Amino acid sequence: MKEVIMVMVFCFAAGVSLFAQKKQPSDSVDVVIRLKNASSTPFTDSVLVIFDRYDHSGAGIIKKVFYPTNNQIVIVKVPPARYYIEISCLNAHREKFTELTYVNYRHPNVFTYRVRKSDTFTPGLAVIPVEPVDFSKLTILQ
Repeated sequence: MKEVIMVMVFCFAAGVSLFAQKKQPSDSVDVVIRLKNASSTPFTDSVLVIFDRYDHSGAGIIKKVFYPTNNQIVIVKVPPARYYIEISCLNAHREKFTELTYVNYRHPNVFTYRVRKSDTFTPGLAVIPVEPVDFSKLTILQ
């Protein structure tokens, strides 16, 4: 009889889900920065990312050069706060993006920036138009 009661108590306990505690919000979040361009090829090899707190109490929480994979950067363990985010692409165009935003566990923390298409320089393909120079009109000779 004791075994039957134990089996019934075990079956009843297995069917009831128990919750120990609510999940506490984490003290850091992951931030994803996506760089979009019209071309499918990688267009920048390195990006300087600076996270500065809104109240300027953490002078450059993150100040680092990242190397994007698949035109995406993942920054882990960013403390939740309001930030000035500055992103500088270190390619031929040297584009810069700035934004004031919140980073916390309530928002998706995915930032997308559209980068202009840049042309690469190929030696021998640059065409410089010829301009005639009139040496008589130079200020040095007058």
